[in-house]
Amino acid sequence: MNKKLLAVAVAAVMAVPAVNANAATGNVTVYGKLHASVDVVSVDDQTQRLLPLPVIPAVTGEDETRVTSRASRLGFKGSEKLGNGLKAVWKLEFGVDLTDGGVFSNRDHYLGLASDWGTVLAAGNINTPYKNSTGKMDFFGDTLADYNNTIGFNDVRASNALVYISPKFNGIQVAGAIVSGEQTGVNDGPADQYSLAVTYSGNGLMLAAAYEDLGLDDANPANNATNEKYRFGAMYKMNAFKVAAVYESHDTGTVATGTTTADRFQVSGAYTMGNNTIKAMYGQEDDEAKPNSTDGYAIGVDHKFSKRTMVYGLYTSSERALRGESSGNNLNAPNTAIQNGSADGFSVGMVHKF
Repeated sequence: MNKKLLAVAVAAVMAVPAVNANAATGNVTVYGKLHASVDVVSVDDQTQRLLPLPVIPAVTGEDETRVTSRASRLGFKGSEKLGNGLKAVWKLEFGVDLTDGGVFSNRDHYLGLASDWGTVLAAGNINTPYKNSTGKMDFFGDTLADYNNTIGFNDVRASNALVYISPKFNGIQVAGAIVSGEQTGVNDGPADQYSLAVTYSGNGLMLAAAYEDLGLDDANPANNATNEKYRFGAMYKMNAFKVAAVYESHDTGTVATGTTTADRFQVSGAYTMGNNTIKAMYGQEDDEAKPNSTDGYAIGVDHKFSKRTMVYGLYTSSERALRGESSGNNLNAPNTAIQNGSADGFSVGMVHKF
């Protein structure tokens, strides 16, 4: 456990009454989401293993039951008016592991300025525009059937980023981030890596196009590592029904190994009846580095007790090991365990927002 981080978070929680008391002048919001699930997972086949990492469970065909914390969080955000339409904005968000003694981890942290011309953020840690572009199109996000988990879509949270988010013009919004490579050991410029996204929303339709280059040291071929992605997404909502489709092309490799391409897509739908939502998805990955394509699908039901509390159940099958918490990878420490094995699983979960 990171004791310093835990101490900061505990002190912040104890200060909540004082924060709320000054909310009128400081405009501070305390928020969070608690999400836990009980999962029964079985690995059916390990022939797709690419890396010597442990598969969960270790024995093929053996069921494992586990209680998992899924992207639970505690956050603080606020703003201050500075005059002439300018304001300061900030956010401190911590991941909370409900199943492992309340261990804290970093999520989005930023400080910036906002006005009619948009928002500029100096981010210690933040979701890239690429990741955010299609986040709403994954109807199973943060669950066992999250599309990062089942299909292998590649999302990251970047450190040392500078981010610009434009205002919306007729439903169109542009976001971009440049990332310093100060933690990579081979990059030292202000824009060694970058992420771009354009989205449109209006009349029930949402469209997204995004590009991200997270390769290392492009200026030095000896150290070059390719990590380049394109993504396109669309979602349409009409009354109680919504559908979505996401496509991604991802090039990875080095000078020594060569570059390979993985193409991924997912289609999904959801139908809401009162407090219940029935949803399903199917996706596939065709990776040149693998002998066979990867398929994944899921079906599930959500039930809302209120606007803040929900329970759900789902079944998913994927030719990937279904890992634990689906909270997004860190740019400098990606979780490659999702490359291993194939599995299916049942999950029952509960979500409460505050």
